[in-house]
Amino acid sequence: MKICIYYFSGAGNTECIAKIIEQISQNKGNSVYRKRITKKFLEKIEQDYDILEIGFPVYFRHAPLMVLNFINRQVGNNRKFFTFCTKGLYSGNASREIHNLAQKKSFRVAGNLEFYMPGSDGLTLMAKKKSLTEKIFKCIHSKNIRSQIENFIISIKRLENIEEVKSKWYIPFDNGIIKPLE
Repeated sequence: MKICIYYFSGAGNTECIAKIIEQISQNKGNSVYRKRITKKFLEKIEQDYDILEIGFPVYFRHAPLMVLNFINRQVGNNRKFFTFCTKGLYSGNASREIHNLAQKKSFRVAGNLEFYMPGSDGLTLMAKKKSLTEKIFKCIHSKNIRSQIENFIISIKRLENIEEVKSKWYIPFDNGIIKPLE
């Protein structure tokens, strides 16, 4: 299988996951092309591939605009598509937004992975030393990242389409209380 991985990474968390996905995919016998999405690189993908993988960090419950613009320039031609994102506390509907856009661009959505990673938004800096808040922020990260990725890559070969990414249970709370405070 030919896999195209495009990712945007601010602090390096998403890049780390992209490299792990590339390594595991190659170990499973897949041909992999990996490239970082930058402001200078937003053109249409010309490579021949079977699956497009898009990685991004979650910014305030959304995918970065640069990633949305990148997907908008692509043509799916009914090829498989999946996302992986890195997040601090929660992801909002970021993956769902990306999947809806990908379907409009004629991709067959095959799933998503979400990883808790160390936050880069400064929240950990605001926590008092040795406080419960600091301990919580320092403990937030996904465990068994490699095995999650391996299992997903094995399953993605068999899947035609997965069910739609559902809205998260906390979105009404988020929209009603958190957004007005921003």
